[in-house]
Amino acid sequence: MVRGSVVRRLLTLGSILALGATAACGGQREGERCSILSENDCAVPLVCTAAASLSTVADLCCPSDRTAATTQACRVQASPIGALADAGAEGGAADAGSTPDAESPSDGGADGS
Repeated sequence: MVRGSVVRRLLTLGSILALGATAACGGQREGERCSILSENDCAVPLVCTAAASLSTVADLCCPSDRTAATTQACRVQASPIGALADAGAEGGAADAGSTPDAESPSDGGADGS
């Protein structure tokens, strides 16, 4: 009788844990971790967004339109690549103008020879 009771308790506990694990893996809110390999980690209408596109260490549930995000992790960030491209465009014009200066005798003709 005791053995049957123990087995029943273990089965009940196992069922509760399995149900809890299933509930924990679905319906994640905005900014919570998800897996892009899973189809339904995030609550509707959120989508699992890859960590690489978020600059985070984990995939997160975010709105498909990230401009509507309410969490910092999901918000569209200013692209450092775009910032560098803008700076390069501005610096490119200055560099183009500096090339003839490097060849001109404005440094007094001292070229080390």
